[in-house]
Amino acid sequence: MTEIIEKGGIMMIPIIASSVLALGVIIDRIYVLFFKTKFLQKGKIEEMITYAEQGDKKKAIAAIKEEDSVFKALFLSVLEEKDNNEMENAATIAGNDILFFLSKRLNTLSVLGSILPLMGLLGTVFGMIKVFSKVAQAGDAADI
Repeated sequence: MTEIIEKGGIMMIPIIASSVLALGVIIDRIYVLFFKTKFLQKGKIEEMITYAEQGDKKKAIAAIKEEDSVFKALFLSVLEEKDNNEMENAATIAGNDILFFLSKRLNTLSVLGSILPLMGLLGTVFGMIKVFSKVAQAGDAADI
């Protein structure tokens, strides 16, 4: 393995470090999305909708407040408003907060996805420079 890294040149070190960082971000996002983020139970959502349709917002809010979910804030923000426009604005704000929580560190993956191919290309350029300098050092022996 170390032979491959040595043959790859100096650019292999930042490429490997960046790959490890990207893997760490991927593992973190998988953990957050599949293990840490809890979704609302279907029964609780149906109960909340039933109460809201009957016009009993207090019971609807009480049904959702007991839940431990990221999406609880979305439903609570909508239920606490009176006007449809205010409900829409509250849902937009709460939805943006949820998206911010779920998309943390994804910009790191985007940056690494843009930079890593360029690092590989730079490593290729360094390798070509090394090859051409060896050809130049060989002088007339290279004309065979």
